[in-house]
Amino acid sequence: MPLASTTYHFTSKHALVHEALELAIDRSIAAVRRESAPPGPADPAQLVSRLLRLVAAITDDDQAPLAAQYELVLEAGRRPELRPLAERWNRAYLAGIESLAGSAGLPTRARPPRSSAT
Repeated sequence: MPLASTTYHFTSKHALVHEALELAIDRSIAAVRRESAPPGPADPAQLVSRLLRLVAAITDDDQAPLAAQYELVLEAGRRPELRPLAERWNRAYLAGIESLAGSAGLPTRARPPRSSAT
């Protein structure tokens, strides 16, 4: 691809990486929401089945490769501007899993409040 094609749309390599990661995360979050949407599982066997479908949806999606998502987590450790994106991804995954577990009748554990560093 010619350099002019990327520089027309993105001001820097960092901007291109951010947009690519955001697109992958958006697609991954859509898969999580789709697979954890009601109706939820009614028993443990259905919960296992739904969780396996969720894992398959996440790992088989060639439009939101799992490797790109892990790269985001690594980059977010180095680049603070990517942390909100990584946190959004994490919250969506946790919400999907909690939704499935809750609809199967499992107790959901309340997360402790986040403390700010002093």
